[in-house]
Amino acid sequence: FPTVISAAGVTGMSALFLIAAQYTFKNTGSWYPIVIPLFLQTPLAFFGAVAIEYSKLFKQTLEKLRMEKDLSMARDVQTSMLPATCPEVEGYQIAASSTPAREVGGDFFDFIEIGEDRLGFVVGDVTGKSVSGALVMSASRSIFRVLSEEELSVGEIMVRANRRAKKDIKSGMFVALLYAVLNAEDRTLVLCNAGQTQPIHLAAGTGEAKFLETVGDKFPLGIIEDADYQETRLQ
Repeated sequence: FPTVISAAGVTGMSALFLIAAQYTFKNTGSWYPIVIPLFLQTPLAFFGAVAIEYSKLFKQTLEKLRMEKDLSMARDVQTSMLPATCPEVEGYQIAASSTPAREVGGDFFDFIEIGEDRLGFVVGDVTGKSVSGALVMSASRSIFRVLSEEELSVGEIMVRANRRAKKDIKSGMFVALLYAVLNAEDRTLVLCNAGQTQPIHLAAGTGEAKFLETVGDKFPLGIIEDADYQETRLQ
């Protein structure tokens, strides 16, 4: 379609040359100074227009290939971060699955072993979907793994992770994340929610399912530095 427009432009130029030739012939009796350039410029202009359009298509193809390469890299990073298997905890059944809606999604999850009797869960979603998003996913995973090694409560870990995310993540990006710790010894689950979908509690005795209402701020990580994330405890 752009080439047709360019060719139409060439035709318009030719028409102008013909009008100029008529005018020159009437006034000077000579036509060839105008008509000869007409026969030269028409094919040159046409092929020049075609070359320009092919150059644009070539640049678009290169850009598409670059984006596909970025998406492939991001997909590899995302896949390498997801746990290959679920941990085994006596008295509990743990299962996990992730099926992104796009070729590269921002969703991720992780299991963090904390001592012998505790297990951390991370469920997150990063705004970015390309390489930058995959890098933020990797950084978020590392932050929670490092903080979980310290003697901190779930709420304190969430607050520190948010401050780190606010400093390290570039403006416009954030992480919606749920962090929970299961204590198999006293059979408690403590969790904090930072903008993630509310978890669903399925009662073993009655089979009743309901959303868990978490307390405290629910801003995703990386938006407000002094967000107050509070714990919700289940037993």
